[in-house]
Amino acid sequence: MKKFKNVLLSILSIVLVAILSIGGTLAYLKSEDSDVNVMTMGNVKIEQLEYERVVDENGNWVSTGETDKYGYTPDKLQEFTQAKPLYPAVFADGAIKYDDRVSGHQQSWGQVGASGSLQLFDDSVKNVQDKMVFVKNTGKSDAYVRTWIAFEQGDITSENFSKIIKLNSDADETGVNEAGGNTHWICKTYGTNIEIDGNKYVVVEYIYVGAKNNKGILAPGAVSYPSLTQVYMTPEATNEDVEAIDGNGNGVYDILVLSQAVQTKGFADSKTALDTAFGAEHPWVPKTISTINWDDVQKAAAEKRVIIDLTNALGDEDQTIETSNSHITINGNGNKVIAGTILSNNTKGKYGLIIDGGSAVINDIDIETKGGGISAINGAKVIFNGNNLHVRTTNTSGRYNFYLEGNGSEVTINGGNFSFTTSPNNKRAYIYANPGTTVYVKGGTFGKASSRSGYEAGILGNGTVIITGGTFGFNPSNWVAAGYKAVQNGSTWTVVAE
Repeated sequence: MKKFKNVLLSILSIVLVAILSIGGTLAYLKSEDSDVNVMTMGNVKIEQLEYERVVDENGNWVSTGETDKYGYTPDKLQEFTQAKPLYPAVFADGAIKYDDRVSGHQQSWGQVGASGSLQLFDDSVKNVQDKMVFVKNTGKSDAYVRTWIAFEQGDITSENFSKIIKLNSDADETGVNEAGGNTHWICKTYGTNIEIDGNKYVVVEYIYVGAKNNKGILAPGAVSYPSLTQVYMTPEATNEDVEAIDGNGNGVYDILVLSQAVQTKGFADSKTALDTAFGAEHPWVPKTISTINWDDVQKAAAEKRVIIDLTNALGDEDQTIETSNSHITINGNGNKVIAGTILSNNTKGKYGLIIDGGSAVINDIDIETKGGGISAINGAKVIFNGNNLHVRTTNTSGRYNFYLEGNGSEVTINGGNFSFTTSPNNKRAYIYANPGTTVYVKGGTFGKASSRSGYEAGILGNGTVIITGGTFGFNPSNWVAAGYKAVQNGSTWTVVAE
């Protein structure tokens, strides 16, 4: 019987999931769709597959009831599902202990078209989560394959990782397992405290080396052995550990998974081929584009992960910066951008910046818009660090500096000056937050509210607005966070700690 391989975080320096934070649960997340996860070069095509075992109403894994060609009776597999909480493991009397290397349940991969098998925990151990990551060659050429996995690190140390999070994997840094046989993947920690979209991750590189003597080639139609199979939390985990892992404080645990493939012809080995095709850096390194005109900006905004470095001002050309599920940083370098389309009606689409999903960080820029300001929709996360945002439309529907729509959409305002055209009677507000959205105001200077009926509040909508700083030309007390207060000084109010 093959021995269970229990890889500690001291080897890989990674963590996958955690729960039991005070006041809530960290959810098991995330694997993006394959069209986002997968990259190809050459005459190859791959699909990233992720599976888990089927669990019955009592929490037990469900067997297929049939012996496969390897002589095992495997459990049923299904596609991996999101938002599964991982509690500390519970071990029945006589069960596999997390610090032992003993036999468990032998699971083979024939149901997904892959060969081989690996020891997994059996039903005597509860609260272990499956995350089985495969790659399938769906093209017509042999391919070298690499999978990158980034695990949210937050503020927790690698030392604490190794104490509370463990995983089951065939991968090894040497390519040789404990029994002296070959592993199917070679893994290497690329780095810790890697910043991706403003959060810290541990990034691990898995290179497919395949079965014995196949030199890491994944043939057309073949499915790789899984690079990762299970993760679990030890009973030593504390609420403090879990809070620290959730680095961005969004209440979920983020996992980024991306697979790459390149043709084998012309290359001596898989590492050389993959590094030549994609580079040796992890795939979440943003591309930096210096821009001098609107065409450059629009091309840059179409990238999935990019830093736009403005080298000069951008003029009045009825242009909008619009992204779709991208992660974008705009460094304005003090330059001014005149954006947006003049409002001819009450449409919410006429904004200077439209962030549709994904994220955006906006630094050191002066934005003047002819319609609305910044629109964050469909779960977008936006951080505004300044300098100025001015809505100068002459239409009576002046709209909003910040507009949010869609569950999970979030804007953090750390500073800046926010203003409207001088007309006091426009239909306007500085923030409009729809239900399911959140705005954090930590600083900045906001002008007077509109004098028009229904718009006098300065902040509208049924979403959540939490103010912990800033100066306002209207009374913001309805949105001031607990422990803070709005202090009036003449015609302005400043939010300070109590």
